[in-house]
Amino acid sequence: MLQKIAESLRELNIGSAISAGRDILGEFYEEFLKYANDAKEHGIVFTPRHITRFAAEAADVQQNDIVFDPACGTGGFLVAALDKIIDAGGDVDSFKTDNLYGIEQDASIAALAIVNMIFRGDGSSNIVEADGLAHPLGGVKPTKVLMNPPFSMPEDFEHKFVDRALADMKEGGLLFSVLPKSLLNSQTSNRGGAVWRANLLKKHTLKAVVHFPPKLFYPHVKAGTYGAVIKAHRPHQPGDKVVWAMLDDDIVRSKLAKPQTSKTGNLQEVCDAVRNFVTLARTPQLADKKIDCQPLDISAIAEEKIEVGKDVTETAEFTSRVVSFAPEYYIGRNRTSSAVNLRQTLQSVSDGNHKRARHENLKAEDSPLASTKAVLLTDILETYEKGRSGRNKNLPLGDMPLISCSETENAVSTFVDEGKCDKVYAQGTVTISSNGGCCYAAYHDYEFAANSDVWAVTLKPPYNQKPLAVFVCTAINAEKWRFDYARKFSKTGLEALRIHLPTDSQGNIDFSHMCDIYHKAAL
Repeated sequence: MLQKIAESLRELNIGSAISAGRDILGEFYEEFLKYANDAKEHGIVFTPRHITRFAAEAADVQQNDIVFDPACGTGGFLVAALDKIIDAGGDVDSFKTDNLYGIEQDASIAALAIVNMIFRGDGSSNIVEADGLAHPLGGVKPTKVLMNPPFSMPEDFEHKFVDRALADMKEGGLLFSVLPKSLLNSQTSNRGGAVWRANLLKKHTLKAVVHFPPKLFYPHVKAGTYGAVIKAHRPHQPGDKVVWAMLDDDIVRSKLAKPQTSKTGNLQEVCDAVRNFVTLARTPQLADKKIDCQPLDISAIAEEKIEVGKDVTETAEFTSRVVSFAPEYYIGRNRTSSAVNLRQTLQSVSDGNHKRARHENLKAEDSPLASTKAVLLTDILETYEKGRSGRNKNLPLGDMPLISCSETENAVSTFVDEGKCDKVYAQGTVTISSNGGCCYAAYHDYEFAANSDVWAVTLKPPYNQKPLAVFVCTAINAEKWRFDYARKFSKTGLEALRIHLPTDSQGNIDFSHMCDIYHKAAL
């Protein structure tokens, strides 16, 4: 069958197209997957070509590297590694014959990968159809691993592919893997994520994590993804810095149109930052809300034994301030100043009318606040809880505003019967969405009901004064970019969130300045 496929493709003379450096078969199969009903069920998702190239560049694949992909699909990562050697003018024949290794369990996809390599002149390809978690490499010690393990598998969790690859790697080798947000960010051990991250750091070094665009694998996968770079067999040490980045790949994706280039991305900037850090130990230039270089807080890992299936925060002093591998958590977290531009961060409040929410735009100078201090949100909260008034569908209509995760009309989604609400919240309470877009804060100077999609919080004095409370809401909304549908504003996120508030010449919170900004707001 494989020989017939190869002969047919040769007759079509597509060899010249493939030799141009594009993974044509990969692109073909990506298009095919749009019409494959069972692809998602089997975890089959192919990595976009610009991400495979990003991985090969960021990991700095060189002539003498042994490159391995234990879940190689159509061979996209291997092709990207080969293209890098071609672009560098290296010894292509020896590299593609002796330095590329791939495993693919699905027979039909493995055939596509092999044909892909054959048309690049690799007639003795080291791609095999086998179980990527079990098939031995015969003593080969990869120095670079580029991979995107299958998602949504019921048993073979993604981290098992990472563990297998790291175990086979040469000490000091670099692994790049696309991984789901849940694995690198979850704070419970129901899929082993939190425990796995802790154990990973005891054996290997986390070098970089890149947040990928939410719709990178659209329309096949809705789960958010990261790209992680790990150095093999060198335990992560306290103080070891990690590059954290938010990638904008220039591409606008839509259900109704083909992906379009937006020309506002930072793909090359992020790639250079990761490559220079992991290969040359050069600290990257910081970019607001995009790139940072900070150490993990691993002080609480210690040697606790964590029982899989239990909430980690209930079994050990562990993850509420530790072991999240999310760039959104670290970027700008420890900076003494912040680009909080209140003209770009508009806060809505109500005029007290229960029937209708009016919007008040809090504006400030065109430039960011000159001097700010990062304040732990919980340090200024009196109380916080999930909304407990009841679900929208269970509450009959009435006159009481019901607050949900909406970001319009001051988060009022509808009006319900006060007498049917399990709880009514007092005037001056703030809500912060925990679902939907997440982390949208709104101040309410009226009584209201709230469902469980929001946090209902009260502020300590003097922050509970309306001008200061509105300012705090605006500061919370300035951190909204850290959360999304795949990284919700959970209890852990709330307790870890830091907001930036203005300071005076002595470094103290400048309440007067906050009030001045509020009172000068143009309505």
